[in-house]
Amino acid sequence: MSAEKYYVKRSGKLYGPFTVEKLANCINQEIFTEKDQVSANQLQWESARDFLKTAKSVSTSSPVPGRLTAESVRPTASASAHWEAPQPKMKFDYQENSEYELIKKLKESLNVFNIFAVIAGVGCGVITLLSVFSADLKDYTVLGMFVLMEFAAALLMFIFGFIILHRSWQSIPEGEGRATPGKAVGFLFIPFFNLYWIFIAYYGLALDLNEQWRRNGMGGNVINDGGILTMVILFLCVGFLGNLFWGYLFFWTFLGQLAFFYSLIVSLAGGALRLSIAKNGGNQ
Repeated sequence: MSAEKYYVKRSGKLYGPFTVEKLANCINQEIFTEKDQVSANQLQWESARDFLKTAKSVSTSSPVPGRLTAESVRPTASASAHWEAPQPKMKFDYQENSEYELIKKLKESLNVFNIFAVIAGVGCGVITLLSVFSADLKDYTVLGMFVLMEFAAALLMFIFGFIILHRSWQSIPEGEGRATPGKAVGFLFIPFFNLYWIFIAYYGLALDLNEQWRRNGMGGNVINDGGILTMVILFLCVGFLGNLFWGYLFFWTFLGQLAFFYSLIVSLAGGALRLSIAKNGGNQ
């Protein structure tokens, strides 16, 4: 049996890997069609039809009765010229490439996160400027509207930030990280304990990303873990100042925390994306 593995690309999604026998079986059962692309190295692609025409036999001896081989489903010379791909009639019995799906989901989450980050940052700046001149305002209707908009945008920004953090932890293979994705995010909501856990959730992820990067044969680091540690410390310090000077400096410190949170999430997601792309053979 051939040890070479094949991947199938359909509508921008990657499936596999398959052995020659398994992939030939899927094509024979009309799970894949002529429109699907097949590749062993994910660089050069051919149609499923061409794969069947050129695939070698998965067995060098006589096929075992009942066993499907690539040769047994190859179209004949007369039929191949008029071969039409049938539509799938069965549900897919394979799993999508996990790294490919993770890359896609991380990019989608980052796009939404950036939108709310911009709205929250601008809103916080406007509120800060209005509060400076609040003595000249006859009412606080405008200020109140901006405050509501700011907190709504900031809440959504934090929600998507935690979603991205969870997905970034998913780039670490199960059992090889210092925390699971659910545990990494969930423990951040435990009062007081989260002052310690924030270092595990963010700085620990940076360390694990670098470890995975080296395990996969890449030199150096995929992310600056020292910079992540610095941002975590500054995030906590700015939050402490905001609680200490609740009235006068609150929105300034809140804006600072938004900036550090944004930097942490984008940096860690960037590291997770680079790692997943490298593990997926450079495909995005």
